[in-house]
Amino acid sequence: LEVIGDEVFPCSYALVDMTLPSTLKKIGRFAFHECNKLKRLDVSHCTEIGRGAFNMCDELEEVILPEHLEELGAGMFNGCESLKNVKLPSGISQIERNVFDGCSSLEEIVIPEGVEKIGNYAFRDCTSLKSIMLPDTVKKISGNAFDGCSSLGKVIVSENLADAVIEMLPEELRDKIVVQ
Repeated sequence: LEVIGDEVFPCSYALVDMTLPSTLKKIGRFAFHECNKLKRLDVSHCTEIGRGAFNMCDELEEVILPEHLEELGAGMFNGCESLKNVKLPSGISQIERNVFDGCSSLEEIVIPEGVEKIGNYAFRDCTSLKSIMLPDTVKKISGNAFDGCSSLGKVIVSENLADAVIEMLPEELRDKIVVQ
């Protein structure tokens, strides 16, 4: 098996655990949409994961992404309320819109070096998000990227990025910047 196509398992409410073969290279758009009982998934061997692939997987707690993945498609984890642990691949250059929108259990995230853009509503309503670390490569943060992140207490940046981030973040987050 090399490809899981678009919308293959939507609303598969009985799907709790799945072992994917090492031959799997591509997961299509909305492939696991609303698999409400799915808890953990290792997709570390995939080279392409489509938009909204894990959208609305309410009980998904952990996903192991491939280190060589270059894109996090729009809405990839949108509405994954139980998602706690995601290590972002070092190969991505942007975090598309709504990628972590509604991931209310996500507590912290380190944006890898190389990411230049954080899209609209990328982290909207991540109500447990306490800290985020931004690399020096960030050039654009959409003004609403962190809407509804009511617990966000620290936006960690280097001294090189501090002045630029002040301009990119909305006013209510500017006092949360911590320079390291």
